[in-house]
This record gives sequence, C-alpha cells and structure tokens, in this order.
Amino acid sequence: MSEAATTRGEETRQRVLEIAGLAFLEHGYAGTSLNDLIRATGLTKGGFYFHFASKSELALAALEKLRGDWRAEVLAAIGEHERAVDEIKALVLAVAAHKRSAPATAAMGRLCQELAELPELTQRVRPFEAWLTLTEGLFGKAQAQGDMDPAVDAAAAARYAVGAFVGLDQLADVAGDPGLVQRVAEEHLGFTLRAVGITENE
Repeated sequence: MSEAATTRGEETRQRVLEIAGLAFLEHGYAGTSLNDLIRATGLTKGGFYFHFASKSELALAALEKLRGDWRAEVLAAIGEHERAVDEIKALVLAVAAHKRSAPATAAMGRLCQELAELPELTQRVRPFEAWLTLTEGLFGKAQAQGDMDPAVDAAAAARYAVGAFVGLDQLADVAGDPGLVQRVAEEHLGFTLRAVGITENE
C-alpha cells in the first residue's frame, strides 16, 4: 500500500471516529444504529468494515479518541504549574468548566457506563481510568514534594477524589443545573484536598 493510500486511510478512519463519537455522545450507544453511522460517513458497508469490524469496536475506538482529546485538554490546563497541588486544582477547575462549556465531557462518562455493560467490552472500557491514573500520579507527585501525607495511599485517594467529583456531577445532572459543578468547584476542592491529606502552604 502506498504512503498516500495509507494517509487517506488514516484520514478516513479519523473522520469516522469523529462522526461516530458525536453520534454516540448525543444518542448513546443503544440509540445509534450502525446503518445510520455508515450513512453519515458516506462509506459503503465494505469500506466501513475495512476500518472497524463491528459497532462495538467502533464505539470503543471512538471512546478512546474522546478520552485522548479530553486528556490533551486537561494536560494543557495543568501544564503551566510546577507543583502538584496547583496541577490538581487546575485539573478539577478545568473539568468543572468543561461541564458547562463542553457537555461532551459528561456524556463521555455516560457512554463509558453504557459500553461497560456490554459483555464484549466490560473488561476493555475501564471507566474513568485516564482520570484516575492522572490523579493518582499527581497525588504521588504531591507526596514527593512534601505537600501530601505520605502515609495516604495515592491510588485510594484518587478513587475518592474522582468519585466525589463524579457524584457532584451526577447531582448537577439530576438537579438539571449544569452550572452547579463550576459554582461549587472551589468548595469541592477544599474538602477533597483536606480529605486526602494535602496541606497547602500559605
């Protein structure tokens, strides 16, 4: 296969992932038919199956792309800071801001949950894994910098911190108030940082 053909193939694959990602976020996995996706991409069925073996494989690939985009945005938000405590704050505030400005962030969590219920994807979806891994790493860095109690299990602290935020996010959804998370983000941060053993030097 020529280099040009390979490039075109990758461009087509990325376009399919973008179209599918938006469809899954808007309608959910169950609410998005494979035929509708194929029509939206403009591909033949053969062309589609050349890139993705099934709807579930496409959904998983689209989810991984969405996660990658989310991670890149979050890393950009925290990249200006040197201390882990400031990076953690920037992370939470960025995710809270995205709740209102980029509803896809919340929809991605729901898509994770929906895909995790599919037997063929249960072991592969790993909801919130990127967020948990990033948070655990930041907590470990905070411990190394002397800003967090070293006796605290960083992985357990990450599960608590992410779980608390996800709970707040769901509370906002139930209340029909997408601005709630952003309004109380600072308050949430204060409670969470103290709970995981982070002390801030004034």
